[in-house]
Amino acid sequence: MEKLQSFTLFDADLPQPIAFLSWKHHLGYIKNQLILLQGKVPKEEVWTLCRGIGGSVLDFYVGGLMPHAIAGQIVDILSRLKIVSHADYEDWLRTSGLEYRSITLSDGSSWTLRLGRMPNRFVHIHPSRYSANTLRIKASTLKTAIALKMVFPTLNIPPNLQQVNQARDLLHNLSPVKGIHSSKSLIKILAYLIE
Repeated sequence: MEKLQSFTLFDADLPQPIAFLSWKHHLGYIKNQLILLQGKVPKEEVWTLCRGIGGSVLDFYVGGLMPHAIAGQIVDILSRLKIVSHADYEDWLRTSGLEYRSITLSDGSSWTLRLGRMPNRFVHIHPSRYSANTLRIKASTLKTAIALKMVFPTLNIPPNLQQVNQARDLLHNLSPVKGIHSSKSLIKILAYLIE
């Protein structure tokens, strides 16, 4: 079995200059990856896949646009605004008086655009807070849901407490929980991953 790397890098197959971490922010992408990785990841390696998700709260897109469509729409919008270079983009951000701008895509979802760190991927995007087709969730909830789905591919909802704590143990830095009935967000994310 080949050595796994965490999904910490931006998606290299998206059009430049877009930098987007689908593994952290995109339901459809994660569902596809879980199907591709099913049976290929030893339990001990699950934490490697989830390291790039981070440890705070994140905005998670659950709409129907796949990453290429999202990136393509953003590139089109920037092109119509005549923002084609790194300098154009920096000027556009600066004129907002903030360090970011928000744009709305065809499905009504709003996306936050920030200055990226890579020269050829300087448009860093993520779903906007409380946008259409977006959930605001804890990173630990997403990691737990991914680990559960990887370790128990035919998981029923709700999972039992033993399954949840077994998955959290694989993630190295997540302590066991005393109950799962109060974790509505975990059950909601699992439902999205399983449907």
